[in-house]
Amino acid sequence: MARKPRIEFPHALYHVIARGNQRRNIFLESVDYSKYLGLVVRYKEYYGFKLFAYALMKNHIHLLIETGDVILSKIMQGLQQTYTQYFNWKYDQIGHVFHGRYKALLCQKDEYLLELVRYIHLNPIRAGIISDLARYPWTSHLIYVRSSSCPLIDRNSVLQLFHSNMTRARVLYMQFLRDGMKRGHTEFLDDISGGRILGKQSFVKGCQDADDTRNAVVLHVERRSMIHIFETICEYHKIRPEVAQLKIKTATVVNIRRLFSYIARVYYRYDMKEIGTFLGLDPTTITKQVQRVEYSMGMDVELGNQITQLLRLIRGRNADFQA
Repeated sequence: MARKPRIEFPHALYHVIARGNQRRNIFLESVDYSKYLGLVVRYKEYYGFKLFAYALMKNHIHLLIETGDVILSKIMQGLQQTYTQYFNWKYDQIGHVFHGRYKALLCQKDEYLLELVRYIHLNPIRAGIISDLARYPWTSHLIYVRSSSCPLIDRNSVLQLFHSNMTRARVLYMQFLRDGMKRGHTEFLDDISGGRILGKQSFVKGCQDADDTRNAVVLHVERRSMIHIFETICEYHKIRPEVAQLKIKTATVVNIRRLFSYIARVYYRYDMKEIGTFLGLDPTTITKQVQRVEYSMGMDVELGNQITQLLRLIRGRNADFQA
C-alpha cells in the first residue's frame, strides 16, 4: 500500500520522530548528541525555523519544529543526511543510519503546544531511562528551567503561555511537568487523525482542504515553463541561455544544467525525459545530475541557500505558467 504524501506548509508545527535503522543506536557517545544538536543550530539559522522542544534518545529523536518559509522535508533532508555522513565517517560504516522516512505529525499549535512540549520532555522518563529529568542532558528541559536563554530553543513563546514573568513561568512549567509525571496526560494523542494530523476536527479538515488546493496549485497554476526556469538560472549566474545550452563543460555551465535539472524535476515535476530533451541529454544523465545535487545539499548549506534564492526568482520573474 502506497504511503500517503506528507502534508507540508510553511509556518506549520510538526512533531518529528526519527528512529535508528533496524532499531540500532544513532548516538554512541556524548559527542554524537552534541554533534546532532550543533547541526540543528546550523540548519535552524539557515532555514529560519523555530524549535520548541527536543529529546535525543539512543535510538530515536523527537523534535518539535515550527517551519518558516522552507517546508519541513527540506530541513530534515539536510539535517539527517549531514548527520548520517558524520556517523558513517566516524564509525567507518556505510548505509542508512535512520530507518526509512521520519514521522512528521502536523499539529494544531494553539491547542497542543504545551502538551507536546511536556510529552517530548518526559520521553526519557516514560522510557524508564531516568526518574529525574535534571539528570538527563539531552532534552531541552534544562533550557526551560535555566534563567539564561539558548539559541537552540525558542522557549519564551512557550513559557509566556504560563505567565508573562519568566521566573514565575518557569515555576508553573515545572508544576505542569510534575502533573504530567503523576497522571500521564497523553489523552491528547487520541486526537491524531489518520496518523498525520493532531488537532480538532475543524483543524484537520482545514489542513486536508488546504493540502488538496496546494497540490492543485503546484501542478496547474505555479508550474513555470522550462524555458522560464532555465533563463532565470542563467540570469542569476550572468550567463546567456544560448551559451548554457551548449554542451561545454565549464564549471558554471555544468552547475547551471545541474541546478536546472534538480529544480525542474523536484519543484516543478517535469519528468527526466522532458528535461533531457530540453538539455539534449539522455534521461539517465538527468537522473544522475538530480541525485548529485540532492547528495550535495546534505553537505553544502550554501547550495541550499542558492536554490532557495533561485526559486524565489523563478516565482517572481515575469511569471509564465505551464499547465
